[in-house]
Amino acid sequence: MKDRDARWEDITPERATELLTMNTCNRTVKQKTVAKYTEDMKTGNWKSNGVPIVIGDDGVIKDGQHRLMAIVRSGVTLRNQLIVTIPKEEANAYDIGTTRTFADVALFEGYADNPAFRNNTLFSAFNFARYNNSESANRSPSKVETLHEMVKYMDELTWVYQHVCSTVTARITSAGVVAAVLNAYLCGYPEDKLSRFCEVLIRGNSMCPEEVTIVTLRNYLLTSERRSGRLHIVNLYYRTQKALHNFDKGVIVTKSVPCQTEYYKFPHKEDKR
Repeated sequence: MKDRDARWEDITPERATELLTMNTCNRTVKQKTVAKYTEDMKTGNWKSNGVPIVIGDDGVIKDGQHRLMAIVRSGVTLRNQLIVTIPKEEANAYDIGTTRTFADVALFEGYADNPAFRNNTLFSAFNFARYNNSESANRSPSKVETLHEMVKYMDELTWVYQHVCSTVTARITSAGVVAAVLNAYLCGYPEDKLSRFCEVLIRGNSMCPEEVTIVTLRNYLLTSERRSGRLHIVNLYYRTQKALHNFDKGVIVTKSVPCQTEYYKFPHKEDKR
């Protein structure tokens, strides 16, 4: 077995640039990941977790290119970073595990007691609700950054989790639907009406003609083709927004149709009720 080397080093932007000159055989760079790491480093949200920068004994970076690029872009020195050198032939077995989910991050940050902060759908819904149609719509905030922002809305998110996300009906509790309900709640939608909207949407137990609008949306969610991706989230978000608006206004609708109107926008921090 070949010798390995491990050492602790403060990686300055200059040192990162030097290491990156040997980044000649690695995975395709994910620019959103670099931007996310850069933002975390600039804002002080970056936390070293012991994962090393891995370099082959041929001098080529095997793991850590995104962190090194973020150091260069942010101008921040990464203190006490572990650098490990391994035989180049072992590099293809490195860093092929499962990516940590938002639930994992929330657990590490001390929110194990709040199920809302360990729900990956609510995490996705919050990000969409907050950044949709904003100047930051193309951002990809880190899980830690999103968690810190979600803490500001803990009561509201807990309410949404209890009324929507705690169900196991995955087709209904998609990120687009949850985002629409969240924004309606944040915008002051009558809580008793919103609670009823969620109950009918989840259980389908309509008791009056006005609730046909909700049942119509429910039927669409349960029978539409299962898809994933941003376009699907957008479609469900606007359909749910339309149903929420119609229910609030007492408009009876018996067919769910595409919509492009956002009736309930995520409020700025100073507008949060």
